[in-house]
Parts: sequence; structure tokens; C-alpha cells
Amino acid sequence: MPDPYVNRFGRKQSRGIRPWLLLPKVLSVAAAVGGMAATFAVWMINDPGTLPAGDPRIEWTCRTVSILLRGLVIPALLAAIGFGVGLTMQHPGILLGRRWLQAKLVLLILFTPAAHFYLSAQLNAVRRISALGGDLSAPARGFSIGLALTLALLCLLALLGRHKPRLGQ
Repeated sequence: MPDPYVNRFGRKQSRGIRPWLLLPKVLSVAAAVGGMAATFAVWMINDPGTLPAGDPRIEWTCRTVSILLRGLVIPALLAAIGFGVGLTMQHPGILLGRRWLQAKLVLLILFTPAAHFYLSAQLNAVRRISALGGDLSAPARGFSIGLALTLALLCLLALLGRHKPRLGQ
């Protein structure tokens, strides 16, 4: 007699809340990585470090980058973290013992706030120096490097979550 709780594909009828959390998490991660890539593209195309002081494109670039980071990247990243916590709480004993998740959490906890504060400080420095008419090359270069590293970190976090490497386990 077939098990009444298993469908024709061999799956249990109810998979719980996981499908309802997984799709929004994937969309949130895609929005965060895509928003960071768009921010990086806007910054690199209009690199304020190469523009003369007082150029209106500097303020436009800083405003656009700020809107992308505060309006898209940060909310998407917070949503992804929230959905990830919800997914982890389904089987916390099993998942928290996995090294890929431990590595992902350590990277997330250490580098996400550090990247946020570093990028915020560099962007404020670009705005302040631009208003004073100084040389923007150092803070603009620092912001470019910070954006590139943050984008690489977000891609690494997404890959860790997608591929779930064993990491010697």
C-alpha cells in the first residue's frame, strides 16, 4: 500500500514553510547583488576621482550611489538575512553544524557592517572634499576598492549558500 503522505514524485505532501521563505530569499539576494553591481557600474562610469572639483556630475553620482545603496542594497540584504534566519530556524541543530553555514555567518557578521561603515565614510569624504574643492582621487579610489570588495563578498556569500561546499566535513 503506498504511503498516503508521499506524492507521486516521492516527496512528502507538505514541505512546511521552506518554499515560502526560499523564493523571497533568492529574490532578495539577487536584488542585493544586482543593486551592488549597479552601484559599482554607476560609480565606475562616472568616477569622481577623474572629474574636476565642483563638477555637478560628482554630486549626481554620489546621490545616485546613495539612493541605490540605501534604497535597494541595504533593504534587500536585510530581507535576505531575515529569510535566511527563518530558513535556518526550521532545522537549527542540523544547519548550524554545517561548516559552509558557519563560514557564511562569520563572513556576514564581520564584513557586512565593516563594508557598510567603510563605504559610508568614503562616500561622505568624497562629498565633503568635493564641496571644499579638494583632490578627490584618494577617497574616490578607496570607495571604488570598497565597492569591488563588497560586491565580491556578496557574490561569495551567494555562492556559499547556493553550492554548500563540504569544507572538509
